[in-house]
Amino acid sequence: MKILDNPACALVAGIFASWSGLALAQDLPSELPEPSSTATMADENADKPYFELMGRHAVEQAKKDGDDTDDAMKATVGVVEYALYRLGFYRQTITGEENASLRAAIKRFQKSMGAEPTGDLLMGEFIELDRRKETLDQRRIVPENELRIVKSGDFLIAEGTWTFQNGAMRFPIQTTEIRCTRRPEECVGVTASLLDGRAETAADLDLSWRYWKITKWSDEEVVAENDDFPCVAYTLTISPKANSVYQFRRGKGGEGCEQSTGAPEIMLLANGTEVAKKHYEKLRNQALKYYDKDFLGQIRNAAGKR
Repeated sequence: MKILDNPACALVAGIFASWSGLALAQDLPSELPEPSSTATMADENADKPYFELMGRHAVEQAKKDGDDTDDAMKATVGVVEYALYRLGFYRQTITGEENASLRAAIKRFQKSMGAEPTGDLLMGEFIELDRRKETLDQRRIVPENELRIVKSGDFLIAEGTWTFQNGAMRFPIQTTEIRCTRRPEECVGVTASLLDGRAETAADLDLSWRYWKITKWSDEEVVAENDDFPCVAYTLTISPKANSVYQFRRGKGGEGCEQSTGAPEIMLLANGTEVAKKHYEKLRNQALKYYDKDFLGQIRNAAGKR
C-alpha cells in the first residue's frame, strides 16, 4: 500500500501547501548570537549576576572551541545591549562592552519590572528581559487559509483554523484540513501548528491528526464521533449551509480521569488569516507595555509633530 493511500498522510501535502505563502518579517542582527544554555542556568542561578556568570560560561566555551574569548564576552554583553535597544531602554551603539550608558539602561529596565534598580543585571532579570524582547521579535507568520466548506455527493472538505470559544489555544497560529467520506463513514483531520515563531529560529511546525466515525450524514450537517481516548471524547459537527465547523471535547469521567471533568471545551473552525491578525495585534499591544515609557513618549511626540 502506498503511503498516500492513508487519508491522514494524503492531507499533509495540502496542509503544507496552505503554508506556502508564509509572510515573514524579521530584523534580528545575525552578529549577536545568544549564549547557549541560558534558560537552564537561569533557573538555577536567578539571583546571580548575569555578566559574571554568563561571561565566565562564554569564555570557558570559547576556550574549548578554540574561539576568541574577547569576542565571546562581547557577544554576552551584546545580547543584553540589543534586548535593551529593542525595548527602547538603550539608545547607544551596540559595542559588546559594559559602560555607564548600559548600566543606566539596565537600571531603567529593572525599575520597569519592579526590581531594585542596581544596574547589575541578574540572571532572572535577564530571562524577563529576553522574554519581553522575544515578544517584539515574533515573526508574522500568517497561514493563508480562509474558512471553507465544500460538500459534493459523498465527499466533504473543511478548512480553517481551530479557535476555542471557551478558552485559549496554546498555539493559535495553525491550520486544519478535514476530509469526510460517506463510504467509508469517517472523517480525518490534519492540523499543522506553529510551535515557535521567534525571529531567530526556523519555523517549527507540529503535525497532528484525528479520526472521527460518522454518525449522521445529511444535506444540513455531518456529525462524527471520536471515542478512542480513555478520558475524553470528541464530537465533530460540520454544517455546510451554515458554513460552520464545531468540535466538542467532553470528559468521560471515571478513575484516573479527574482532570478531564468540567464543562465541555468548544472549538470552532475559523478564518486562519483573521485569527493570526488578532493574535499579532494582541502581541503588539502586549509589547507596547514593555517599552521604556520615555522612549515611547519621544516617539509619540515626534509622530505628533509631523
